[in-house]
Amino acid sequence: MGAKKTGFESSKYLILFFCFLSFSISYSQIDISKDANDKKFKGSILSSQKQGDYLEESKIPNKKNDTITFLYNNENIAKLISIKNEKEGITNDQFHKYASEINPKFHFHSKLENRNATIYFNEEKTFANIKVFSDSTKSKVIEIGFISGQKLIQKLIPNYQSK
Repeated sequence: MGAKKTGFESSKYLILFFCFLSFSISYSQIDISKDANDKKFKGSILSSQKQGDYLEESKIPNKKNDTITFLYNNENIAKLISIKNEKEGITNDQFHKYASEINPKFHFHSKLENRNATIYFNEEKTFANIKVFSDSTKSKVIEIGFISGQKLIQKLIPNYQSK
């Protein structure tokens, strides 16, 4: 004889789903405010300067060897996040960890490759995830980037074709 189901089991899964959803939202840094990113990525600021319509800020997070650069629009919303580690490189696992935290809504559709970079686009080409390699053999990733918005993608990526 099976135990009587109380309805708690289904609400338990609903609670887990909402916890997962809120956890995922709290980790997405692309298209969120500078204040939220400052709370998430604490560390020493290396530089902060205006680049045209954008504020570029680079920092070294506490206890990491990576350098993280943010590009914020006039509303202080992150439109580009770049992580660089030329010395140790960035593993494929690290790339996917950062991608799931920074750009969790990204769904791969197409890619563009050149001598030392691979750029992945979503279907609408409103998001781009980038791997930059140390040389043309593409054996060591030294920088990864996440860009939001067709306008900025067109500006930063040569040979970009919107829809």
